[in-house]
Amino acid sequence: KVFKVTMQSVIKTRSKSNLSERLGSTLQSNIEKQMNIIEKNYTFLANYEKNKNIDLITFTGSVGVGKLIAENAGYKRTVLELGGNDPLIVLSDLDDDDLNKAADLAIMGATKNSGQRCTAVKRILVQESVADKFVELALEKAKAIKFGDPMDINNQLGTVINKEAASMFNDRVNKAEQDGAKILYNPGVQEALVPPIFIDNVNYKSELVVEESFGPIVPVIRVPNDDEKVMEISNSTAFGLSSGVCSNDFRRIKKYICSYI
Repeated sequence: KVFKVTMQSVIKTRSKSNLSERLGSTLQSNIEKQMNIIEKNYTFLANYEKNKNIDLITFTGSVGVGKLIAENAGYKRTVLELGGNDPLIVLSDLDDDDLNKAADLAIMGATKNSGQRCTAVKRILVQESVADKFVELALEKAKAIKFGDPMDINNQLGTVINKEAASMFNDRVNKAEQDGAKILYNPGVQEALVPPIFIDNVNYKSELVVEESFGPIVPVIRVPNDDEKVMEISNSTAFGLSSGVCSNDFRRIKKYICSYI
């Protein structure tokens, strides 16, 4: 087994600190007997295609490295998870009660684990006829989230991986605002602590929602009531992975499902 660690990993490896601090010395020893831990480069990729002892290659990380693995895998099985830019789509048939449920899904999906999940909600597409009410409900929920020290069990939202990532998210939010979006809630980024920043009227071509923003940002994209146009906008990024549709009309939901296949 080969274990390649990102240099920003919060799970410590031998180059940063001893895994035994977290796992115990016996488990540390057993893991290292079964794994080759690679920490600085991908040179091992050149040989694994010919290695008869490798049956399956799994990888979670960047698109670039994922493509490199796929190109060299030959007939070996691969499981590649290369990021996502997951939309939650809120359709116009919802009443106020259902919009409140959709707002719960949106805020929880965007902020849980500080938004650092590949399947986190990273774009919220809301049809125009229900957008005002949805934003009102979702904004209230975002403001109610208690954020701060992740070691404090009373906090609901902690830090992102590092201050560089936090700064990048903040820059993307500011760029989106320059492009016409409206920041409705942003108490301020502090080092690696990113609050649940709520931003409305985001252009679907903005970097904030075109790229994978791996943090607790709540970007609302107002879209037409025309489902075909919404599907086009939803599918306009290079990323896929997961999506959600909030509606009581199964016929409409089915059309969205088919548009992703």
